[in-house]
Amino acid sequence: MKKLMFCLMILIMLSFVAGQGIQEYYEIDLNYNQGEFELINLDVEISDIELKNYFGFYIAEVLDYSGEILNLTFFEIPNKILYDEVDENGTIVSGGEAELEEVNFTTYIPYYSNAKEIVIYDENLTEKLVIDVSMYSEIEEGVSLEGEEDEEGVEEGVTDRESRDSPKEVKDYWWILLIILIILIFIFVILLRKKKPKKRVQYRR
Repeated sequence: MKKLMFCLMILIMLSFVAGQGIQEYYEIDLNYNQGEFELINLDVEISDIELKNYFGFYIAEVLDYSGEILNLTFFEIPNKILYDEVDENGTIVSGGEAELEEVNFTTYIPYYSNAKEIVIYDENLTEKLVIDVSMYSEIEEGVSLEGEEDEEGVEEGVTDRESRDSPKEVKDYWWILLIILIILIFIFVILLRKKKPKKRVQYRR
């Protein structure tokens, strides 16, 4: 009985966490060097919490295959650091803020299954970098400008999601946990009903 209660508590906790909603993001590692951007690495990250960037006036624009905007994300370049100046005795005498000319950083952009590319703009809305994300999309070709899908193009454009870890499939796991939880609760109720209280025998003097 104690083991059943323990398993029940664990499944309740897992179901609660899963129910919060698993979210998917493009995890983009970038190099910033004197106003220019270079892509270091691109991946899809799965998280059960919201991944945020430092707010700024740089923009990441997510576009689909017809050029429609799916998302706009604002972010900042983390190239500012605080510094202290010390004297010969190790006493801080001054300090300030310095701006680095080059820095590597990571930004998170919401994932879209029909996205084709992400365009990076600087503070002056000047296009700085175009990142191809079609390898993570479900449809690569065959979408017209009017949004209608060409059947032949769609068949050719569907990527093999089973050939890599599919972030989308993870969203369905919480349903399995919920089903197991319901079954365990049902078993627990049956066991409680079957367990009858012991009769107490009273002796009269």
